[in-house]
Amino acid sequence: MAKNRIATKSQAKARPDAAQLRAIERLLEDGQHEAALRRIGAALRRFPDHGGLHRALVEALEYTKGARVAELAAFAWAERRPNSLPAQEAMLGFAARHGRLLLADWTAEKVRALGGRTPGFPLDPGLIETLVGQLGARDADVDAMVRSEIGRLHLEAKDFAGTLHWLDGVEIPSARNNRALALFHLDRAAEALTVFLANWEREPGNVFALAWAARLRLYQGAAAGARALAAPLAAADARRFEDALPQIETLLMLGEDQAAWSAFERARAKDWFDGAADLQRATLHHLGASAACRLGDLDAARQWWRAALDATADFTPARHNLSPSADLAIASRLPCIFERDYLPLAWSTALFADETNGSGQLDRLTAANCYLEAMYLGGAPTPLIGILLKRRAQQADPSAAELLRDFARLPLGTKHERVGFISALGELGCIRPGEAIPYFDGEQVRDVNVMGTEIHREPNESGLPPELDALLIEAIRCFNEDSFDAAERRLNDILAQRPEHPIALMNLATVRSAQGRTEDSLRLLRDLVDKHPDYLFGRCSLAQRLIDQRLNDQGALEEAQQLLDGLMERPRLHIQEVFLLWGTQAMLATVRGQEAAAASLLSSLDMLVVDDEDARRLDDMKDAIAGLNPMQRFAQVIGSVLNAAPASEEEP
Repeated sequence: MAKNRIATKSQAKARPDAAQLRAIERLLEDGQHEAALRRIGAALRRFPDHGGLHRALVEALEYTKGARVAELAAFAWAERRPNSLPAQEAMLGFAARHGRLLLADWTAEKVRALGGRTPGFPLDPGLIETLVGQLGARDADVDAMVRSEIGRLHLEAKDFAGTLHWLDGVEIPSARNNRALALFHLDRAAEALTVFLANWEREPGNVFALAWAARLRLYQGAAAGARALAAPLAAADARRFEDALPQIETLLMLGEDQAAWSAFERARAKDWFDGAADLQRATLHHLGASAACRLGDLDAARQWWRAALDATADFTPARHNLSPSADLAIASRLPCIFERDYLPLAWSTALFADETNGSGQLDRLTAANCYLEAMYLGGAPTPLIGILLKRRAQQADPSAAELLRDFARLPLGTKHERVGFISALGELGCIRPGEAIPYFDGEQVRDVNVMGTEIHREPNESGLPPELDALLIEAIRCFNEDSFDAAERRLNDILAQRPEHPIALMNLATVRSAQGRTEDSLRLLRDLVDKHPDYLFGRCSLAQRLIDQRLNDQGALEEAQQLLDGLMERPRLHIQEVFLLWGTQAMLATVRGQEAAAASLLSSLDMLVVDDEDARRLDDMKDAIAGLNPMQRFAQVIGSVLNAAPASEEEP
């Protein structure tokens, strides 16, 4: 469609040298397509009309970016070189492969004019008439219909500006819809909504436009306006797959699950359903299954998810919903519905490309919280929604904070994300100190206590000179090798020079306990607390011994409580202090019969697990609490959290 260019003599002769072309060919032959792409790009900037470079570009893009982007490059090549037979043949191949038959027929005419052969073309006039009818373009000329397919080509390759260019003035219903989609993905949602509403008003049977109009009202925060469109959308008759998909998706997005199921059943009865492509049938089966799941018919849901996999074996949402990892979400009627987050692609591309102003780009998104909520509840597979809501909560948005609180108790996303929601709320002061927050721990919803404490993981120092610090490390090694007497000798050597050193005293008490010298261990702990009343490890360890030796001694439990009083209010704790303190509090709650409080504390600790060492500490705490037997094993746990040596060393 571009006018022929007249090349100057110097341009006609400009070409890369043979060595450069051979280097690119070798990269392509070796499968190094990314490297080839870089070289091709540099060469094309110098030689923009070279056919061999364009052919190589198309090949490299197909391997690295996909067939749609490669097709866009072939189209640009054909437009730039209208008299190049290789360029037109490349374009014809892509257009035919992707079902753009009118564009292919138009391109085939160019190929024949250049002396090429076009088996299967020109199209039969009857087929052209059918295609024109499918486009709803009976009054349009061939040029408009071809432009419509070119616009769709650009849309599928995510060249949204190019889509707007080619569809400008094309008055075909599908072209107008695609133009509105391009506006949305360019982050021009208000303009897109205006176009979709106009399309629907102009053609009431345009179900695609109606569905997207309802969706974009929700996107703008007009939930009532979106639901006002739910009734006509539910009653609409989908004439093709392209209508049924957004119809059912949008009804699910609006929480109209029964209407979505009814629309799915009507779609299955359509003549076009059996003739749909495998991926199209898989998608509709998946949406029907999701509607059934939300309505509580889990058997039907699993049946249709299996049907989706029969149609397309690698259909990710259906496979996820049938996996054991999704059982709790499915039982809670929270299936993964959406394959993506349906946010403007130009915005998300700019977000990930801007390494210096990510927060600013987050703030530019105009999607309302109710739209983000619908995406999250539909299982959109992205942490971006949580990031957006945390950012908005930081900016004193109460509805964003409330959504984070709600999401923390749902079996959706990852544990890390749910913990992040609660942590963000705590940091923002949206949770009162000690307030219990419902949290899904991977198995069930528990109340967790959010403490107003900063938790750090910085290495602790022993405060000993190097030679004594080395002795401490040796003592740890001996203890871990069950050489308790050797550990005791080294600790006594330290205490001979630093008689009141709290870490050495604490470790010596642990060693005495491991030796079976319970009374000596208890006496050392009492001395330690007397000398260092602010030393958390000492107070917690003594409290644990008192709890373990309670034997219906209410006085021992009261003393343990006094030792723990005030420690939870400390503004800053090391992660090891947190495990010891909260674990001790859980022990005390257990022996007092306060099992819910103990479970809440353990769930709070579970939120803090980030590595294998944390997981081991938590497991040991659970074992100790489950038994509350004489603390032989737990003595080792006590020692393991008394980290006074460099972070790479383990303590007894």
